Amino acid sequence: MGEEMVLLKPLIPGELDRVREKHKPWWEATFSDVMRWSPQLVEKERRIWLNVFGIPLHVREEGVLKLIGERYEAFLDFDEDTICRKRLDFARI
Repeated sequence: MGEEMVLLKPLIPGELDRVREKHKPWWEATFSDVMRWSPQLVEKERRIWLNVFGIPLHVREEGVLKLIGERYEAFLDFDEDTICRKRLDFARI
């Protein structure tokens, strides 16, 4: 759902409560808070991957890709195939 939110949807009514009680230590270590979903409950930030096509190979370097990423708010990282140059048809940042 966003940066630090997940949606847990049980297939059987009440199943989520049973799982939470049965695995309480794991549950409390994994989730800081659990609340019922509502349409107003949205994350304000979201991480996404950008697939960037058409970058000539002679300018396809870390600095150029970071500049492109920063144009869309904040650059965070490259994916493994981009770093290792396994894919040259696009860069994922």
